[in-house]
Amino acid sequence: MAPQNPKYSHLIIKEGDIQTVKYDPRGRTKSVARNFGEHGQLLLDGMENIITRHSSTISSLGTNKIAFEIKLHESQKFQDKTRREFLENNKIRINAIKNQTQAIASAAVADFNKFENKVKEYKNTSKNKSEFQFIDSIAPIEIEEKQISKIKEVAKNSALKDEKFDIQAVFLPELTDDEYQTTISNFKQNIKNIGGKLIREPYQLTNGMVIARFEVSGKDIDTVSADEAIYRIEETASYTFEPSESKLTGNLEYSVDENIEPETLPCVVVIDGGIDFSASPQIEPFVLEHLAYKHNEYNNFQHGTAVASRVIFGENMDVQLKTGILVPKARVIDACIFDTKDLTEDNLIEKIKYIVEQYHEKAKIFNMSVNNRKAIDQNTMSLLGYEIDALINKYKIIFTISAGNHNLWKHTDNYDDVLDDDDAIIASPAESTLALTIGAINNEGDPDSLTGKDEISPYSRIGHGFAQNEKPDMVAYGGNISTANNANFGITAISNNGQFVTTSGTSFAAPVIASNAAQIIRYLNNDNNALLTKLLMLHSARPLWETEGLKDEDKNFYKKLYGNGLGNIEDALFSEESKVTFLCSGTMNRLNKQRVKFYIPQLLSKQTRKDAFIVKVTCLSEPPIDYKKGEEYLGAYVSASLHKLSDKGEIKSANPKATQTGRRKWQPYQHFENVFYKTNPGDWELWLQLWTRWEVEDNFEVPYAIAITIEDPLGQMELYSSIQNEVENRYDLMIQNETRIQI
Repeated sequence: MAPQNPKYSHLIIKEGDIQTVKYDPRGRTKSVARNFGEHGQLLLDGMENIITRHSSTISSLGTNKIAFEIKLHESQKFQDKTRREFLENNKIRINAIKNQTQAIASAAVADFNKFENKVKEYKNTSKNKSEFQFIDSIAPIEIEEKQISKIKEVAKNSALKDEKFDIQAVFLPELTDDEYQTTISNFKQNIKNIGGKLIREPYQLTNGMVIARFEVSGKDIDTVSADEAIYRIEETASYTFEPSESKLTGNLEYSVDENIEPETLPCVVVIDGGIDFSASPQIEPFVLEHLAYKHNEYNNFQHGTAVASRVIFGENMDVQLKTGILVPKARVIDACIFDTKDLTEDNLIEKIKYIVEQYHEKAKIFNMSVNNRKAIDQNTMSLLGYEIDALINKYKIIFTISAGNHNLWKHTDNYDDVLDDDDAIIASPAESTLALTIGAINNEGDPDSLTGKDEISPYSRIGHGFAQNEKPDMVAYGGNISTANNANFGITAISNNGQFVTTSGTSFAAPVIASNAAQIIRYLNNDNNALLTKLLMLHSARPLWETEGLKDEDKNFYKKLYGNGLGNIEDALFSEESKVTFLCSGTMNRLNKQRVKFYIPQLLSKQTRKDAFIVKVTCLSEPPIDYKKGEEYLGAYVSASLHKLSDKGEIKSANPKATQTGRRKWQPYQHFENVFYKTNPGDWELWLQLWTRWEVEDNFEVPYAIAITIEDPLGQMELYSSIQNEVENRYDLMIQNETRIQI
C-alpha cells in the first residue's frame, strides 16, 4: 500500500529520450474534371458581375483597384502553394482567407482585365486548364458576408433607417502603407458624403488589423458594407463586469500570515474596476502598484477589490478564515480600465494593449473578469479577442478570462432550457483562442438552484468558442445563485470597505485560476514558464464526470460545460506515489517529427484484469495566428499520438478509440486519456507532429510542452518509487527536493 498521498516533484524528460524523425511534407494534387467551355463562361459571368458591381459602387480603394471573392473546388485548398502562386503570378493578391476554399482577393483593374482575357483563352482553347480547373467561381463579395451578427438585421429593418448607429469596420487586409493612407482618406470623405461622422481616427491592432469607428444611419449600413475596402463591419461592442449582489459576512477577525513576504510572490495584473484595500491595511502591501492611467476617473472598487482578493488568497478563503490566518498566494497590480460604466471595444483594446506593454516584464499573468453582455457569434472572433491573442503571442503571457454570466436562469425552472439557448454561449473576449477561459461551478448546493454542488453554476456561460474551438478551458468555484430570491452565495471575497462578502459569478472564478497560475510559475525554471504553467493547469484539471466509456458526443457535451474540469493546484505542482507526471518542452518544425519516451514500471505488468491504470496526455503548442485566415486563424498545431509496447516488443498505437473530443485538429492543445489493464512495461512513446497552414515556413519553430500522467485510480500502486528505482537518475525534477512549497 502506498503512503498516504506524499507529494513528489514531477519528472522532467531529458533530451536523450526525445527522438527526431525526418518528415517530407509533400502532398499530391488531384485534377478536377471540367468542360472548359462551360466552366470558362461561368468564370467570365462572375467577372462581369464584379466589374458591374465595381462601376456602381463607391469604393474607398479608388477606381483603379477592385476586390472580389475566389472560391476553389471543394477538393482544393488555398494551403496549396501552386494555387496561390498561379494567382500571384497574374497579379491577383490574396488579401484574406474565409475558409479552406474561399478567399478575398484584389487587383488593379488593368491586371484584372488581363486575367479576364486569360479566362477567355481558357474558355475558347483550354489554355491554362491545369490551373483554371481548380477555381469554382470568381464573384463579387456579398455585403451580407461582411456584416457581423446583429448588424445584418439592423441594415434590413426599415423602422431603423433614420436611427444612428455606432459602427466599426475593418479595412481589407494586406494593403501597402500607401494604399491604406489613400483608402482611409477616401473612406473619411465617403462617410461624410452620406451624412455620417467619424467618431475617432482609424486605429491599428497589434496584429496589423486597421479599424475605423464611425456613426451612420441604419439606411446607410448597406452602402458602407458595399465599399470594396471594407473586410468586415459590425456594431461597436461595449464591455462591463456584470454586477452581482453580495451578502455581507461582516468584519471578521483575521491576520495575514507574517511568514509570507510580499516581494517573494509573483504578480498578477488585475484588469478591472480598481482595487482599494485602504480599509484592509494588512492586505495593501500585496498590491505592488496602482496604474496611473489617465482615463480611470470612474472606478468600481467593490468588484475589482473582490476579484483581487480571490487572486491574493485563492479559492479557499473561507477555510483560511476558520483558522484566523489568511495565507497570500500572489501579489496584484491594479490596472483600472473603466472611465465609464461601459467601455467601447476600441477604448478597451487600447487600454489593455497599454497595460500589457507596461507590465509584461513585471507579471506574466493577467486576469480579466470583464465581458460583453451578449453571447459571441461563433463564426467570428471579436476584435478584442484578436487583440488579446496577439498580445499573448507577442509577449508570452497568460490571460485568464471569465466566461461571462447570463440571466437565462431567471426565466426557467429547468436547466435544460438554458443548455438549449444560444444566448448561454460564452461572451467576448472569452473566445480568445490562446487565453484560458474560465467557467464557474457551485461549491454549495441549494434546493432553489437549477444545478447542484460541483455542477455548472446556473449563470455560467458555456462553449464552444470561435470556429468551434473547445471552450471554456476549465472551471473554478464561483458560487451559486437561488431562483427563489436571486441571492448569490457560495464564495467568499473581500470588499473595498474591508468587510467579507459572499457572492457569485464567473468574475470570481477566473481569478482563482490566475492565483493558481501564480503559484505554479513561482517554482518553474524554464525558458517558457508561461507555456509550461498553462500546460500544468490544463493537464491537472479534474473532470467532474465519469470519463471511462463515454461516447464522443457525451465528452463534447461535458467539454462545453466544464472544459477540462476543475482547476487543481496540487496536481499541477505535484506527483504522488500512485500518480506520476512526466513533463517535456521544446520546439519543433514541419520537417521533423518527434517521439518522446516515458517509462512504464514493472509493477503495472503484474496487475490483474480488473485493476486498471490510466495514461493521460496533454500537448500544448504556441502557434502563430493570423486574423486574415478566417476559420484557419490558427497557423499550426501539434498532434499527439500515444504508443505502447506490444507483446513482441514493438511500438503500437494506443490512442483512445472512436473519439475526436480532446484530439481535434487545429486546436491549441490536445488533452485525452486511455485506460489500460495488464500491459508491457518499459519505454512507451508519445509521437508528436507539427501541422501548419500556408505562409508558415516548413522550418519555422513552434514551441510546445507536453505532460503525460500514469495513474492508479485506486491510489494503491507505488508507481513513483518503482520508476525512480528502476531507472534511477533518468529524469530531472521540476521542483528540487529542498524547495519549500506552500499552497
